[in-house]
Amino acid sequence: MDSSVPLDVGGTFYRVARDTIEHHGDSMLSRIVSTHSNENGAENAPIIFIEGNGRLFEYVLDYMRTGKVYLPPSVTRAAMKKEFDSYGIPADMNKVVEKHGNEYARDLAARIEAKQKELDLLRAEVFAFQLSHLLEFQALASRHTGPPFCLYVMDNDYPPCCKNNQDLLRQQLASIGLDLVSSMQSGQNQHCITVEYADMQS
Repeated sequence: MDSSVPLDVGGTFYRVARDTIEHHGDSMLSRIVSTHSNENGAENAPIIFIEGNGRLFEYVLDYMRTGKVYLPPSVTRAAMKKEFDSYGIPADMNKVVEKHGNEYARDLAARIEAKQKELDLLRAEVFAFQLSHLLEFQALASRHTGPPFCLYVMDNDYPPCCKNNQDLLRQQLASIGLDLVSSMQSGQNQHCITVEYADMQS
C-alpha cells in the first residue's frame, strides 16, 4: 500500500503521509481519503481534490503532524479555527500559537531559558575540565605542599554561570573526581579556586 496520499487543496498540491491522516480517523479529511482509497484502491488512488484554502492547509498539516502549530502574523487563530472545523479536526486551540502574540512570546522565553541552562551546563563542564588540567600541573609543581590546591583564574576566564552558581561548578567538578573547597576573589582581576581530589577528603 502506498504510504502517502496526493491532495490538491484549492489548487495547491500536497503529498501527505497516510499515517498522518489516519491518526485523525474521525475527521472529515480522513473519511474523504478512506472513501477514495476504497473506490480506487490505495495504490491507484488519483489526486484527491479538496475545496479549501491551500495556503492555510499547510498549518493544518503542521498541527496534524506535531499536535502544535505556530502561525505567522498573516494568519490568525480565528481563521485556523474555521479551517480545523471545516476538516472536522477537533484541534486544541491552546496549541495553535500566533508568533506575534503574548503566548508565543512566553513560549519562546521558556525555550530560551531551557537552552541557556543547557549552555551553562556545558560551560561549567568545560571549565571543570580546565581546572582539572590546572590541578595536574599544580600538583606536579608543588607536590611537597600537598592538597588542597589553590588554582588562580582570571575573571575573564571564570564563566559567570560558575561564578554565580557554585553548586553547578561543584557538581561538574565532582563528576571528574574533584571537590570544590572554596572560591574567592584574589587580587583585582583574579579568583582563587581551591580544589582537592575527592579521595583525599577525610
